[in-house]
Amino acid sequence: MLASAIGVCAGVTGLPFYSLGLFIKPLSAEFGWGRAAASSAALCLQFGIVLSAPFIGRSIDRIGVRRVALTSLAGLALGFVLLSRLGPSFPLFLCAWLGLSLLGSGTTPIAWTRSVATRFDKGRGIALGLTLVGTGVAGFLAPWLIGGVVASHGWRNGCLVLAAAIGLLALPGVAFLMRDTGALSTAVAEARRRGPHVGQALRSRRFAQIGIAFFLIGIVVAGMIVHLVPLLQDRGLAPGEAARDAAMMGFAVIVGRLVVGWLCDRVHAPYVAFVFLMLPVASCLILLAHGPAIPAVLLLGLAAGAEIDLLAYLVSRYFGLRAYGEVYGWLLSIFSLGAGLGPVLIGWSFDRAGSYAPMLVAASCIISLGAVLVATLGPFPASDEQGWRKPSPN
Repeated sequence: MLASAIGVCAGVTGLPFYSLGLFIKPLSAEFGWGRAAASSAALCLQFGIVLSAPFIGRSIDRIGVRRVALTSLAGLALGFVLLSRLGPSFPLFLCAWLGLSLLGSGTTPIAWTRSVATRFDKGRGIALGLTLVGTGVAGFLAPWLIGGVVASHGWRNGCLVLAAAIGLLALPGVAFLMRDTGALSTAVAEARRRGPHVGQALRSRRFAQIGIAFFLIGIVVAGMIVHLVPLLQDRGLAPGEAARDAAMMGFAVIVGRLVVGWLCDRVHAPYVAFVFLMLPVASCLILLAHGPAIPAVLLLGLAAGAEIDLLAYLVSRYFGLRAYGEVYGWLLSIFSLGAGLGPVLIGWSFDRAGSYAPMLVAASCIISLGAVLVATLGPFPASDEQGWRKPSPN
């Protein structure tokens, strides 16, 4: 779990994603781009996941986590070094972020949750929560670590600091701590055989429902996270103050991961999801009313602490572990598509309206629909000798 938590923190959905908001204003100032253009880095980052996630999931199911993850961590560090050399070409900017995402495609939660889910059953919720705490650590560290560097020494040096953190700290840590399972215990081997085949899962009603729900959730949560720092700066906060307030979200993500994981082992997970995924509505209303920033940031962080680990938990319970990597890969692709579109749509809305207010209203409606879709998924199936059909009361 510790190796996986380090990987989650350093992976594509960790430090790189939570650092994006720190680059929006510096990129706009240096190259004269609007916020929609500058935040399109998020779309490229997520689009790389969309393209690679099913393939990565299949590879992990077949050859194991360790080789895929270590290669991708090295690739991600290299990607940030190359990004620091970027010139004013906007097409090259898009290609650089897409390339960075593809180089780091094996560092998404597909790898880290696959490693943990096969080793835990009754305590799977809290185990996944502890693993995915890494994103909360990234959300806390990025504004403190990178924010000061970007403000004082520019965004290029911020990229180099990210490369050093991933290549010199995370990569050796994961290499030392992580081992692929050798001889499987009977329980683990049996768990890996449970669940539908990929084709059965992809054709199911629950797959479609989860996919639509997390596409909508990705639009709102990722969009608000990326635009949080510029939004706070527009309210009069200095760049350093906005970064420090945004860092509080990392603390909330950590709390959200642990509480959601603990609750999922005790309460039907879709109900837990509904409660936590409705919190951004309150966050939007606070920001819309120009209320205090910290409560809004904390509520958004709690929701951000619920999405990816809930998706991993729901996949493992509704579809089992037989094809976990590939099924999760497809759903992560759908979620990532929404997460990539969200920052661009919010940036476009700001460029058109000169304000984040219309986006905050729309975001409240969109995430409410996603929360309802998750809450109505129904009971988990239970496996029998013939398949994955027998209903279970919980």
